[in-house]
Amino acid sequence: MAQTTGGISAKDMYVTLATTNISGSSNKVTLTPTLQAGEFYTFDGDWRKVVGDKFSYSGVMRAVYTETADEAMEELYTAFEGATAVAFVAAPKGNTAGNWQWSGNVLITEAPIELEAGSGNAVMVEFSFEGDGTLTKATVATS
Repeated sequence: MAQTTGGISAKDMYVTLATTNISGSSNKVTLTPTLQAGEFYTFDGDWRKVVGDKFSYSGVMRAVYTETADEAMEELYTAFEGATAVAFVAAPKGNTAGNWQWSGNVLITEAPIELEAGSGNAVMVEFSFEGDGTLTKATVATS
């Protein structure tokens, strides 16, 4: 098989939360789809058997701590305080027609804010989320 030429950088990542584009104030999305596996054993055979059952997803979004309206920190924390799932879209190559995107509804479950005096770096915050319903992989229809 020939070596791939399709590797990408996440520099053009497009992320929205509750329909607000937070790409310019966030810098990491970890998305973990999971398949729940059930197991069983039979009299004939020495090895466990598994069956795929239900799907779920979870993850983390990391953002620059700011106190600016419509930026990632405010959108993520507002979603956390609202305690209801909000729309989420992540398009690794950007919001251009034909690129892949993942979308669904997410419930922000943790909002730790770590402030440290010993670092000159910008404060980063990571918000954990759980998927609510289906995670959809599709192509971006329009830009």
